[in-house]
Amino acid sequence: MKNKIFRYLSILFLLGFYFTDTNAQINIGGEPISFKQALTVEIPVKKMPKLDMKAIEQQDLADDAEGMPTRFGYSHPVNYNLKNSGTWEELVDGSGRIWRLSIQCPYAKSINLIYNEFWLPPNATLYIYNKEKSDFIGGFTDKNNNSIRGESPGYATGVVPGDEIILEYFEPTNVIGLGEISISNVVHGYKSVNRIKHKLFGDSGSCQRNINCSDGNNWQNEKTSVALILVDGGTRWCTGSLLNNGYGDFKPYFLTANHCLDGWAIPTAYDAVSNPVASVWMFYWNYEATGCANPSSEPGWNSTTGAYLVANKSDSDFALLYLTEDPYRDANLILSYNGWSTNTPGAGGASIHHPSGDIKKISLFTQVPVSNAWPGCLAAESWSVVFQHPSGIFTTTEGGSSGSPLYDSNHRVVGQLWGGRDLSQTSCNDGPTCADPANDLSFYGKFSTSWDDSGGLRRRLKDWLDPTCYDNYNDLFNFSQGVEHIYANDQVNSNRSITGSNTYVSFNGGNAVHLTEGFSASGGAVFNATNIDCDNSTLKVAGELDGVSPEKAFKEEEATEEN
Repeated sequence: MKNKIFRYLSILFLLGFYFTDTNAQINIGGEPISFKQALTVEIPVKKMPKLDMKAIEQQDLADDAEGMPTRFGYSHPVNYNLKNSGTWEELVDGSGRIWRLSIQCPYAKSINLIYNEFWLPPNATLYIYNKEKSDFIGGFTDKNNNSIRGESPGYATGVVPGDEIILEYFEPTNVIGLGEISISNVVHGYKSVNRIKHKLFGDSGSCQRNINCSDGNNWQNEKTSVALILVDGGTRWCTGSLLNNGYGDFKPYFLTANHCLDGWAIPTAYDAVSNPVASVWMFYWNYEATGCANPSSEPGWNSTTGAYLVANKSDSDFALLYLTEDPYRDANLILSYNGWSTNTPGAGGASIHHPSGDIKKISLFTQVPVSNAWPGCLAAESWSVVFQHPSGIFTTTEGGSSGSPLYDSNHRVVGQLWGGRDLSQTSCNDGPTCADPANDLSFYGKFSTSWDDSGGLRRRLKDWLDPTCYDNYNDLFNFSQGVEHIYANDQVNSNRSITGSNTYVSFNGGNAVHLTEGFSASGGAVFNATNIDCDNSTLKVAGELDGVSPEKAFKEEEATEEN
């Protein structure tokens, strides 16, 4: 019997094994060399200007009124790199040299960095820590590279608590001068941090329920699919979730709201046709309380960086991303990939979200979602719900919840959050809050509307989540940038070129993948080939697909093979 999911022929370019720690991006762990060995050269300090908090607070109130994703930090444009900033110091043992740079943001609660160039040579490591050395992230290595040298599309590293951070980069002797680290933005985090002990949670309203309360007992699989997003590498929060596709092969497709990547929320809008590379977006997984009560100290998380926008449209406010650091294959995280439905939902369901950038919350509803057309306020491409739990309590969505999934009673995604309204107010822009959750409507772009569109594969979901299954596939056209996944029931044959960083191509031949003379994958392209059944029609029923997790799929496959 042919293995439907895990009978792999793997051919991988620019892929490697990664390790993750709690509160960390993909990294190798360890400690900075300066934690163990005294260094003598004084570290230069770059000081950011003090923020005008009155002006920022006024802007945040205006943004909230417009329904924009919640801002947590202010981004300072800079130009700091290995040549024009910091200082180098040779190690006494001759193994290499250390570059260090300190960055200060007055009164900051946290700092994170965005890079316009990021490439590390083999055996080099980068750590970032606060001045007290109580918190650090890394070590980042060549496994974090997302391109070949000289073609970096950018990168982002995670939040470090405090008002001063230090970058420490170790470069071995045999690769001296090869590293590329160029910081383009310093994000000064000014909220979503507890005033007593650093933590990136606590700003959501008092009506919110943690995902591990009893309310979330029936949603423990789905919760792992949901991630908090640091939009554009910093400054704003959104939410999104992983989606299963018709072949159940764990392609890292991630659904969120189009307005999270639109030009009104961030300096430069992303678009699947004109500007698809979101290399500095960050995704925080498993960021949640272990129990029902709000914890007194921050829980852990894992994170990945980078995405490619494969499809988006404003009508139903959807954006489908392909994550370039795969949380399953690269970060070894066991997550759920949501099922979905293009059908009209019945009564009851849930949303799982990160309101105000807080830890993961759940909101339940018992009514049938309403298809709304509200002239001047609400488009017809929306479902609306009021969140009232079976216990009678009301919850709601907030800024930061944007892009979160709406699940029907069958645990399938039927939409993603684009906004909300407090019905006790008169303006379209009076958004939901915990002040009056019983009168809060939350609006979700319809999955059924996002599914098909005459604009083609860059404006709809179906080409990615239910792609064409060819009998055989021949003659792949050249790729210089983009994402493409080819499925064939029998075999894929190719003699073409795949080239360029930010290019992600996979062949899935049910029986064989033939790479004939002339085939190449170069220039930083990521390519893989697999053998799976692509005539897997039993997975789909009338526009519906169930969720799946790698762990569950492995167990089911093992049981099938044993039988």
